[in-house]
Amino acid sequence: KCNVQGYDREPNSRFQFDKNCFRYDCDCYCNGSYNCPAERTREIPGCGSHRSRQGTEPCKNCMVNEESHEPYSDFSYTEGCLKHKCHCHCNGTYSCPAENAENICPEGKNCTDCVLKGNSYRAGAKFQYIEGCAQYDCDCFCDGSFHCPPSRTVDVCRDKPNPCTQCEYGGMKYPGNAKFVVKEKCSQVECFCDCQGKITCRGAINTCADRGDLG
Repeated sequence: KCNVQGYDREPNSRFQFDKNCFRYDCDCYCNGSYNCPAERTREIPGCGSHRSRQGTEPCKNCMVNEESHEPYSDFSYTEGCLKHKCHCHCNGTYSCPAENAENICPEGKNCTDCVLKGNSYRAGAKFQYIEGCAQYDCDCFCDGSFHCPPSRTVDVCRDKPNPCTQCEYGGMKYPGNAKFVVKEKCSQVECFCDCQGKITCRGAINTCADRGDLG
């Protein structure tokens, strides 16, 4: 289908749409590209009140996907998997011949995998990887290149919550899922705080045993 002005048009169909005082008469092709010949474009009556009184009108820029292109210039734009090659006409219309459209993401066989840190990702796929405190969310392209927009990158270290419950022992707090040592006079105990906040301790060690009795 051809997506034009936010609407899907059926392949092998002819359609019209209005823009900037002009009515475009276009053909939609099977590969999703479309062509709006200049000779079939008409000005909407009563809309062009700004016309020059001398009977001539200066050329207009072509507006495509919110980008402006100079009259008589060649330009390209990408829509989905198709890269269109177009020409801007003096009256603000443009033509994008179907035979010039390039499929930039063919299905698998002509694409190169993206390789990162020993891992391969298929063309067209999204993937994530973590480096340091940054979790990158990336897109793999057909030519083997990839892009990881900063807007989709997450700092996994910042304010990372500890899902475990803390343990309290002897007035001290210890993090969940961690070992700690408690010393009391000549006794030393190695303990473990589990994720539920429960404490288990091994047998105490007498740290004064090697001092001897000098009395």
